[in-house]
Amino acid sequence: MSPYALYIEYNSSGACIAHAPELPGCIVMGRTPADAVAKAPGAIREYFAWLRRHGEQARAPKQIAVRVADVRKDGPFKRGDRAALFAPDIQPLARAEMQALLRRAAYSRADLLALVRGLPDDVLDWKREQDSMSVREKLRHVGNAEEWYVSRIVNPKTLPPEWQGDEKLPVF
Repeated sequence: MSPYALYIEYNSSGACIAHAPELPGCIVMGRTPADAVAKAPGAIREYFAWLRRHGEQARAPKQIAVRVADVRKDGPFKRGDRAALFAPDIQPLARAEMQALLRRAAYSRADLLALVRGLPDDVLDWKREQDSMSVREKLRHVGNAEEWYVSRIVNPKTLPPEWQGDEKLPVF
């Protein structure tokens, strides 16, 4: 099997996120790009295990190799940072690929909500630093990211009308 391509975004401190677009949603965070690349095979194995936990027939290869396909500075690590757009991000998808992506997004959403559903308001709204995001704000950010992606792949007239004022909707 050929190596999985990694697309890396990093910021001025060196912290980075490595994406493996062939495995949508499989990312690795690291203190440096080299750290993220070193962690990638383990993250890829875990990605396949996650798919199996959700009932998909997915087997990780015995040997996992990675290669760095592209690197962009100033990755999205703080609110308002721009996100890198890599070549795989602009390739058209076949219907089956889109269905798989939406199914996996549903797994991810369910897993995330299961982790935070019972948290009290003071935990959901706590901030490590004044300009950091609370858990509730991060959940809204994830939900808005899903909305943003969906709004790019369907006719805007078909979007739910409540998305016009979604910041007023409950996170759960």
